[in-house]
Amino acid sequence: MVVEEMRKELQVGYHPSIKKALEIIEKGANEFWLEIDDKAKEKTKILDKLVIQLQTENIKPLKISKSKVTQKPYFHTGDILQ
Repeated sequence: MVVEEMRKELQVGYHPSIKKALEIIEKGANEFWLEIDDKAKEKTKILDKLVIQLQTENIKPLKISKSKVTQKPYFHTGDILQ
């Protein structure tokens, strides 16, 4: 879930949480977690792939559309049109 949210943020641009995520992944897994979980090696491989994705620049960032400028009305309340 968190990974999906981070990927969405990456599409728009750099986010400060990326740096925090990289720091957490760099610390590695707790030894207790490695003993208990059978798929720990697979998960570390997936996290290594995530680190690579977070460190590389996004090739296809989302384009942020420009806000539309509101136009001044041609006529105001009370104007008489003929």
